[in-house]
Amino acid sequence: MSVSTSSGHRFDKLRTLRFGYGWRVARAIVRQALGREVQFRAQAWTTLAVGVLEVAVAIVPALLIFGRTDQVHGWSIGEVLMVTGAAQLLNAFLAAVITPNQSKMTDYIRNGDLDLILIRPAPAQLFAAFRWFEPAALLGALSGLAVLIVGWLQAGLHPSPAGVLFALGWFVLGCAAVALIWVNLGYLAFWLTSAGQLQEFLATLLTAGRYPLAFYPAAVRTIFLSLVPIGLATTIPVDALRGRNSLPELIIAVLLLGVLAMITRLHWLAGLRSYSGASS
Repeated sequence: MSVSTSSGHRFDKLRTLRFGYGWRVARAIVRQALGREVQFRAQAWTTLAVGVLEVAVAIVPALLIFGRTDQVHGWSIGEVLMVTGAAQLLNAFLAAVITPNQSKMTDYIRNGDLDLILIRPAPAQLFAAFRWFEPAALLGALSGLAVLIVGWLQAGLHPSPAGVLFALGWFVLGCAAVALIWVNLGYLAFWLTSAGQLQEFLATLLTAGRYPLAFYPAAVRTIFLSLVPIGLATTIPVDALRGRNSLPELIIAVLLLGVLAMITRLHWLAGLRSYSGASS
């Protein structure tokens, strides 16, 4: 009994130490990122300006279309603007958290920098995924939020509290799903010379999320709900605010996200088995 109790104490102490180290690493990453942004403040303002221009370019086609009609495939101009705003929020999240890290994954693997990540006493996969953080990119979310609110007022929607929760749930789930797809593309660098072109292709596809899925053919809608699930973070949340809520569908989507997370973990482990390191 005493041996079991001692082992339990050692396990708890080890777990506490690892959690404490992880917390210190997370604080250092955020502090370092904020330091970089303060040092290059012009870059932050440029990022904000680019975000505003991106939204302006996205809403011009919608304004031209709705200059001749009140609805397109059951969507009003306000609801389309809400989708555009949600897409901008998604892009801001990806630019701040996912893109900076995945753009470096090829260098990690080809230059052997991954060795330095693997020897750290922190979860290597998480460290490689969140090592770099660009707070300035989150400024792009301001323009997206502004368009979302303007669209909401224009559409005149009055969602229930449950509808708002459904919309938030779908948006978070959609962001996580797109991020995992992006991360898996980055892991292809274990076998390819570079995964950069595939990630650029994915970034191009994401621009299609600025418009409702109803605007696209059925085959494209299927792709944007499964292989490249941008619709989960753009169209589906706005649909929830319009009153189209389905708890079973949300539960199934959460389960599928769990499967995708498991695939991502297995993909990472398979990549490590093929990784020879800088010293080989």
